[in-house]
Amino acid sequence: MSKFFCYLITALTVIVAACDAPQSTTRVAAGAPAETSVTADMSLDELLTKHQQYERVKLKKMPSGHLQMQVYLNGVSGKFILDTGAGATILEEKRKATFNLKSRKSNTQVTGTGGGTMGMQLSTGNKMQIGQLEIDNTSIYLINLDHVNKAFLNMKLEEVDGIIGADILSAKRGVIDYTNLILYLRK
Repeated sequence: MSKFFCYLITALTVIVAACDAPQSTTRVAAGAPAETSVTADMSLDELLTKHQQYERVKLKKMPSGHLQMQVYLNGVSGKFILDTGAGATILEEKRKATFNLKSRKSNTQVTGTGGGTMGMQLSTGNKMQIGQLEIDNTSIYLINLDHVNKAFLNMKLEEVDGIIGADILSAKRGVIDYTNLILYLRK
C-alpha cells in the first residue's frame, strides 16, 4: 500500500473521529499540544483504542469469505457472522432456549437477498458481550437461518448461531479493519 494512501486513510479517519470527539480536547494537527494529539504516522489501532475509546474484536475469515466472531449472548458463547448489510442482529430461532431468550412475535417482516419474506420474533433486554465490550438491553431478532447454515454445511463449514448486523455497528460506530481482521466498536 502506498504511503500516500495510508496517510489519506489516516487523515480521513482522524477527521471522522475528530467530528465525534469533544473539540476542546482533540487536535487533528500532528504534534499539536493536547491530551489526545493525533499524528499522521499513528496506526488505526492506536488512534481508535488509545484516543477514541474503541474496543478491539478479533475476527476470523471463513473460507466462504464471511467474517466470524465469538459473541456472548446472555452469558452463552456463540458463533456469529458480521453482516454490514443486515439491518438488525439476528439469532437462529432454534437456539432461543440455548441463549436464554424470551421473545414475542414481531410485526416486522424480513426480506433477504432472494426477495422472499419471513416472519420473526423479537427478544429485548438481552446482555451481549463482543470482545471486552458489554452491551446491555440488546434487542435480538429471531428467524430461521436454515438457508444460511445449509449453505455453510454444503461448503463443509460450521453452522453459525447468528448475525451481528448494522444496528450494533451503527450504535457502536463500528470500524472494520479487513486487512488485520479486527472489528473496532466504541465503548
